[in-house]
Formats: sequence, C-alpha cells, structure tokens
Amino acid sequence: MRLIKTLLVFSFLLIGGLQGCAQKGAQSTSGVNIASNLDAITKGKARLTCQVECSGSWGSARKKLKSLYENRLWEDLAIEVSKIGFESDLGYFYLGKAVTGLGNSESALIYYRLGLTKIHKCDGIINNCDGFSPPREMQAQILQIMQFANQQRQAQLQQRQAQNQSPQLVNKQPQAPNQMPQVQSQPTQAQVLPPQDKPKPVPTSTQPSISTGSAFFVSGDGLLVTNWHVVEDAKSILVITFNQERKLATIVGKDIANDLAVLKIEGVSKNYLPIIENSTAVKRGTEVVTVGFPRVSLQGSEPKVTNGIVSSLSGNFNDPRFFQISVPVQPGNSGGPLVTKDGIVIGVVSAKLRATEAMKKSGSLPENVNYAIKSNYLLELLNTHRVKAKSETRKMSSGLKMTTLTENVEKATALIYASE
Repeated sequence: MRLIKTLLVFSFLLIGGLQGCAQKGAQSTSGVNIASNLDAITKGKARLTCQVECSGSWGSARKKLKSLYENRLWEDLAIEVSKIGFESDLGYFYLGKAVTGLGNSESALIYYRLGLTKIHKCDGIINNCDGFSPPREMQAQILQIMQFANQQRQAQLQQRQAQNQSPQLVNKQPQAPNQMPQVQSQPTQAQVLPPQDKPKPVPTSTQPSISTGSAFFVSGDGLLVTNWHVVEDAKSILVITFNQERKLATIVGKDIANDLAVLKIEGVSKNYLPIIENSTAVKRGTEVVTVGFPRVSLQGSEPKVTNGIVSSLSGNFNDPRFFQISVPVQPGNSGGPLVTKDGIVIGVVSAKLRATEAMKKSGSLPENVNYAIKSNYLLELLNTHRVKAKSETRKMSSGLKMTTLTENVEKATALIYASE
C-alpha cells in the first residue's frame, strides 16, 4: 500500500512537471504567451525552451504534429509546437515550415538557424524524426531563402543600373485589334535560372509589352496555375483555352519564393488535371510529359508536347523544391504542367540551367537540364488560399497511351498572354 501511494505521488509530480514545462516552453523572450499569439510566432519570437521534461508531451503529440504538417494546417502546427515547447531540431523545423506557409520566410530563417544549434537531435539513439532529416532540410531551406534574397537585391541593383545607363531596349509590338497579339521573342537571358534575376527593360513608348507562358486548370470553376514570373508585371492577363476561348484572368494567389501563381477566369472549366497528393512518392526515372506554348512568335500558338524522365529529386545546388527533368523546354513552357503517364501533375515547369554560366564553369553546354517546382509547393499555395483542387493518391501505373495522355493534358492547358 505504501508503495502504491509513493507511485501515485511520483506520477502526480511528473505530470505536473510536464505541464509546467510545456507552459514555460510556450513563452517568447518578451514573456508573451506564444500559444495564443500567432502574430508573435510569425514574427520569429517563439522560443522552445523546455528540454527533457517535455519529451513525453512531444512524444504523445508526434502523430498529431505530422498530420498537421501533411495537411498544411500551418497555424495549428505553429501553435501546437509552441505550446509543447520541446527544444529540438524537429520542433524548430516545424516552426520554420509553418511560418513559411504563412508567408514569412525571414522568420523561418530564424527558426531554422535555432534548430541547427539545439542540443536535442531527433536522429539520436532512438530516431524520432518522423521521416524528416531536419539538419539537411533546414540547411537547404536557409540556402534557398538567402539565395532568393540575394537574387532580389541583384535584380533591384540591375534595374537601377539599367535605368541610369539607358541600355539597349527591347522593342515591344502593339496588340492589333481582333487578332492574336504579336509577342517579341524573349532574349537569351529569359532562359536562365532563376527568372527573377533578369533585368527589366525600360519601355521605349507607351505601347504595351507582351510576353507569353503556359498554364493549366486545376479545378472546374476556372482556376488555373502558372509561374509567378510569367504574370508578375502584368496589368492584363489573357487566357486562351484549348477550344480557343479568350478570357481575361485575375491573380487570386501567389507564392513568389516558389515562383507560383493561381489565376481565375469567369465561368467553368470542364477539363482540369489532378495533382498528386504527395510528390515525395515520385522516383528517379519516372516518365513525364509536359504540354506548353514555347516561343509562340516563332513556333506558333499550337500546343507542343515533349517528354522525358525525372533525372533527379532535387534541383540546382540540391534545392529540394525542384525536380530535375530531361524534358526539353524553351521560353514559353514556363507554367506548364509536368505530368506522369497517368496524367497526374507532379510539378510545374519553371526553369532551365543557365547555359552561359555552365559553359564558364564546366567548359561544356548543358543538355536538357531543366527544372520543375514540385507539386507539394503548389498544393501548399492552393491550401493557403482555400482553393480546392483534385488530388490523387493512387500509385503510378503503366499509364495511358501517349496520344490519349497528350489529348487529356492539352485540353487542360492554356496559353497566357501577359501585357505590362
């Protein structure tokens, strides 16, 4: 009987200690209760300060946290991690992903750096990383954020220099009434990765500058996806569908860091493509196809289909956001769907390796080294803007006949004219 009483007292003290530690861990350096203050979390003020005492609370919440992450419920994930307060690399990894999903990459940088300095590593004697590799993934995310910030600074500097030095200008063709708009061929720099770092030309007149790209429908209510760099400067966006309907589109969602944009046209879209639920299921060697509208001013406005394989599960400098693909792409393919032989979207065609840089560094030109942003980032954007797209969980099969697959994808793909 005395032993039972002793165990009960010990259990009570242990539970109380865990609860107290969870409350302590949910405090920021300013003493604000982070669990009830999402604004403080998104500003990078959350600190996970509870150590061994909170491991039990963390362990019991692992399945819930993983579920919140997989369903992209970023607010709930951030609050739950902060409420538990367990100081670990996985905890800070979750916070970084959550605030990135909420649109604050600067705060994510803070959390990723904290995660790389914490004592508790989830891949210790007992691996409880739940399928993640926090150190590697946080390092990749830090590199990505810093590269993007540097690219923005360089683009701004180049734009200021271009305006001050009056460089050679790119002539723009006016759009003739009741005709397909004529589009100036993109300069060589339009083929490079990333698109954000090319300088903006100074307009020679008040005539509109028109560029083209590709897009594809993701729902039956007129929602379609393209790259952000296709429409970022557009004052007017014209969408030409497979059956040659011409409709104006508006931007209803964007993810600048991942070069994605969601557009909306009036009316319904009978043909749209399903998106794979989790692009981590894709393997190297998977056969893929894209349909798009490359170099419309030279090759015409008929859709072009090209195929290849997934060459790598990461992009330039091991960037985990991208697939490297052998599918031939050209300027104008940007924003097109990357689909498997089942007709399921696994990515968005976005860039190709900078040929001039590769030539300087390696002495040879790259051949079919192209990139597509993974569909997981597209689903995050759609979820953030509460866009319901059709997702697929079925396993890869031998697929459709190429002619049938091409026809299905063509019907859901659209030509974009973006007028500045």
